[in-house]
Amino acid sequence: MLPADLLKRVDVKGLRVLDVGCWEGDLCVEAVRRGAVKAVGVDACVCSSLRENLERCPEFAFIQADVTSERFLEVDPAHVVFSTGVLYHLPDPMSYLFRLRALTLKRLVLGTAIWRGGKVPAMRFYPGDSLLGNSSNWWAPNLQCLHRMLETAGFLLEDTLEVRDRAVVFCRRGPAGTIDHEKTIPRRADLMPLHGGERRK
Repeated sequence: MLPADLLKRVDVKGLRVLDVGCWEGDLCVEAVRRGAVKAVGVDACVCSSLRENLERCPEFAFIQADVTSERFLEVDPAHVVFSTGVLYHLPDPMSYLFRLRALTLKRLVLGTAIWRGGKVPAMRFYPGDSLLGNSSNWWAPNLQCLHRMLETAGFLLEDTLEVRDRAVVFCRRGPAGTIDHEKTIPRRADLMPLHGGERRK
């Protein structure tokens, strides 16, 4: 979806916007045009179009960072977070969703490639194969898997748009306590209870 199409569905007026995987920064510029008080883009690479957008839009700031790095965790949270075209580039997509939740104050819009296989939550692994014509891609979840991953990371699903081999999911940040920590930090209660006890005897 184009930035204008995404922003027709999400009100950003008076809010801070973060676009993770912003590439040229077009979505950030469009968000400012639609009333966002500030838009920050994050990406590992830069291009001349990004520089042009930064020069013409003072409310748009850019941070060059790898989303798997510790530096990414220093980015200020935003009311509305967009991340399209990033999830399937990452070897650990679940960890990325937890990172996005930490940066999302209100809403997340996540776009990714999807796999149209399976009747249970599952992801297709691309070990060197080409997904969407790009060998740097790792995973494509089916819709059931994508929804369950987002819910596990603490997001409440609102809507999903599907276009061929891609999906865009609109979510709200869930209230505290919606994350199942027993699931995200697996423990065998008989061997390692949450109360660890004493190390010395």
